[in-house]
Amino acid sequence: MERERENEEYQYNLTRTREKEDHAWTDNKTVREAELSRHELQAKELLAEAESKAEYVRSLEEKVQSIPNLLQSEKEAAVLSVTKTLQKEYEHSAALNAKDSQNTIVRLEDKLSFLEKEIASANKSTEILQTKLDKAYMEIRELATKTVESASGVRECRQ
Repeated sequence: MERERENEEYQYNLTRTREKEDHAWTDNKTVREAELSRHELQAKELLAEAESKAEYVRSLEEKVQSIPNLLQSEKEAAVLSVTKTLQKEYEHSAALNAKDSQNTIVRLEDKLSFLEKEIASANKSTEILQTKLDKAYMEIRELATKTVESASGVRECRQ
């Protein structure tokens, strides 16, 4: 009997130990499954986030690839804008220079006309003075002739 009792006790202890080990294994398994489930959930979230960012990354890559074309088009637009601005400035400057030249020509033509009138007036005055001078010489000659004649007449009378 004692052997039976020892056997029963052994069986009971064995069962009890196995139950404890089973419970420990079940608890450990539950913890691991919960942890595995959490890891799987995190992995799914990370995957979903990566997939959502993948489209964003693709769009950024497309933008990066389009940058040289964008730079070229912006450069061309800037060159065109600056060219137009410089062309307008040149045309404005050329128009101002042309007007300035035209005004200078008009002023010089007016001055030339004035000087020509002055010369004509001076020539007229010179002619008038020359005529008066010639007339004065003529009168002096006549007076001299009359003086000589009257001096000769006085001589004839005295003789």
